[in-house]
Amino acid sequence: MGTVVGAIVFYFLCLATPVLKPLLFEATATPGTVPGATPLPSIKLDSVQLTLLAAYGLVYCYIASAPILVFHAGRFLLTLRAGGRVWAKRFLLCLTPPIVFAIVISELLT
Repeated sequence: MGTVVGAIVFYFLCLATPVLKPLLFEATATPGTVPGATPLPSIKLDSVQLTLLAAYGLVYCYIASAPILVFHAGRFLLTLRAGGRVWAKRFLLCLTPPIVFAIVISELLT
């Protein structure tokens, strides 16, 4: 179900955003358009585009659901009885590895 919803959202994002449009569609002029006018995209979904749309929808929903997954996985850290030192230790243990990983990856890619 998430893939279908993600595919619908991504489809409308591709229609509305010129940067994303080449990922799914090719903008071609329709016959009978006025010269100098902006051509309308010819929207035709074949099996390759539907497969791409399903893959984009899966990725879109996976990325969109990541924050709530992290919240649910780290929910045990939200105990109210923990002291300030415990909160600082948990904060450092949970945030330091992703930050270090992101810095290392960004340095390797540049």
